[in-house]
Amino acid sequence: MRFNSPAPFKSGKLVLGKYRKLDLMIFAAGIISTFFFMYVYLSALEGRSAVVIVLLALPAGIGYMLIQPYGIYHNWLEYLHVLFLFSSTRKVWVSAGEYQNTGGSSIDEEVKP
Repeated sequence: MRFNSPAPFKSGKLVLGKYRKLDLMIFAAGIISTFFFMYVYLSALEGRSAVVIVLLALPAGIGYMLIQPYGIYHNWLEYLHVLFLFSSTRKVWVSAGEYQNTGGSSIDEEVKP
């Protein structure tokens, strides 16, 4: 696996050298909610359906998938955050053939015979 960052990048800022505090909070919330809902389902409701148990395990699974490394981004959570910011901000595109003179000197003015 290859990362595009210098060696001392964020040294000491990550838990176990891999996870941010937000990543661990999301994963812990998924694990705690999964255990709580499974406890309620298996003890109080006397349920034994495999489909429901798999659905109850989804918060922990989604939390686990979000904190997995992804390419040049830190993890999937960071990638989805950047993707959301890119899609929600307003962008101004200038055509490649269009030139906007901002009032500065142009090349034609500088090169006079």
